[in-house]
Amino acid sequence: MLEITESTPRRLVLVQTRPTLTFLAVVFTGFSGCSLILILVQSVQIALADPQVLGEISWVISVGTFWLIGVGLVIFGVIGCWQIAQGVRLTFDKDAESVVLQRARRQNHHSIYGVLRLEAERNELARAYGLFLVLRSGERIAITAVPEGDRDQLEHLLQTVRHFLQSA
Repeated sequence: MLEITESTPRRLVLVQTRPTLTFLAVVFTGFSGCSLILILVQSVQIALADPQVLGEISWVISVGTFWLIGVGLVIFGVIGCWQIAQGVRLTFDKDAESVVLQRARRQNHHSIYGVLRLEAERNELARAYGLFLVLRSGERIAITAVPEGDRDQLEHLLQTVRHFLQSA
């Protein structure tokens, strides 16, 4: 859930971090890295015990396939950990006359005057709300998902942003 980390008459900052999801991604990446190390150790032990196995194409293909899968999982895990740890940051700044949506390395800049509202849309299948930034042009920019159980916090957040945008 997005949380208000800074609220002044001229600036409003909303941040979402997911420490549990980040932890799970780190665990996934750790298991993948350990699996990769185990495959390396076992491959070396087999090659030292029977050097002729290196001449068998099926063995080389099998070990190579496991290595590629392991390296792919570790790379995917590291990228995932980094992106999840970055979270989402939405900054409304009246002095800079801008709204900045930041996810990992990506930043979307919009004029604060082009923002119509922050809107929540209920998704029955997911049992969650989608949070969107609605621009005057009609464009809807997805911000994050909010579980149904956080409905009261979501209403407070929408009210805070609405009040901020309407104030001079």
